[in-house]
Amino acid sequence: MKLQEDPMSDRKTPATKNPPLGAPVEAHLGEKLREFYDSILSEPVPDKLTALLDQLERQERASLAAKREGEAK
Repeated sequence: MKLQEDPMSDRKTPATKNPPLGAPVEAHLGEKLREFYDSILSEPVPDKLTALLDQLERQERASLAAKREGEAK
């Protein structure tokens, strides 16, 4: 297997037939990905997810309290 220099790090990666993307293309892709994920982060958290997270937190607290009681005995 042939290895090639990875321009993003000091490591070598398996050689591929696809040429590396140019810096302008990488910058554009990065910008578009940031825009996409920023828009998702600004959306409100669905009520169902919030309820599930609250339920999980209550269960974790109850579990920790029970564990502490078991250690105290």
